[in-house]
Amino acid sequence: LGVSKDSVASHKRFEEKYGLAFTLLADPERKVIEAYNITIQKRMGRSYGEGKTKNT
Repeated sequence: LGVSKDSVASHKRFEEKYGLAFTLLADPERKVIEAYNITIQKRMGRSYGEGKTKNT
């Protein structure tokens, strides 16, 4: 399961582009992200984005 603050439409495009074998959860209101404390800052080129990997 992948979780991000991106929209459902954005997730669909991403899933189609990369042929993912797992589900993406759209959480634009960040309720799940905050509840599970799964946000970190990551360096992405010249800017920062959010992301985290959790194995369960």
